Amino acid sequence: MGDMKEVRDAALAYYYNLSKEQQHKVYTFFEAMDTDGDGEITIEEFEQIFTISSRDYVNRLFRALDKNGDGVLDFEEAITFYYVICTHRMVSCDGCKDSLLTGLYFTCVDCFDHNQTTTFDLCISCYRTRNYVHQHCNFLDNYALLRTRAAYINHVSTDQVQVQPTSSTESVDDSQVIPRSKSKRGGALKAINTGIEIGNAVANVVAAASSCIIM
Repeated sequence: MGDMKEVRDAALAYYYNLSKEQQHKVYTFFEAMDTDGDGEITIEEFEQIFTISSRDYVNRLFRALDKNGDGVLDFEEAITFYYVICTHRMVSCDGCKDSLLTGLYFTCVDCFDHNQTTTFDLCISCYRTRNYVHQHCNFLDNYALLRTRAAYINHVSTDQVQVQPTSSTESVDDSQVIPRSKSKRGGALKAINTGIEIGNAVANVVAAASSCIIM
């Protein structure tokens, strides 16, 4: 698993900026996982919320979340898990099938732009050594991808682009108004660019406290 420090720091930063009501919802999530009510989440309790993932993957994820290595997850460590779920950061390397991609990683641009269900992502090592099989070869790291898409959104930030008249006395008719493309991709990326999606995600409970099944 990758280094979780930045993920933990981001999770806590979001948490401490929530309202008291929203923070209580996060604690409700923690209580739903802590089935025996002892204030800690054991590996057995953690495994109960997964329905598909392999036992090995779940164990590695648990160890990555367990900051102090005491074999259980306290509330602060559970906040990190909540953040990872809400922001869809449970992304693994499609090359080595081992790394939880927690920092910088590479994403197939073609899949990101056109695939409606999934992306193809690689850890730095697999991309550098070409340890993958994929039909596309156009990759960007996740930060570069975000910035380039943000630049695209800013470039078409108005709803309409008007053709300037040739003189100050000429008016612009309807045929000279070029509507902006309103693609689904554009809308989603604009949300990413503003950060609203992440903020809203952390403010909501992932699932009902009585049935917290996430995968």
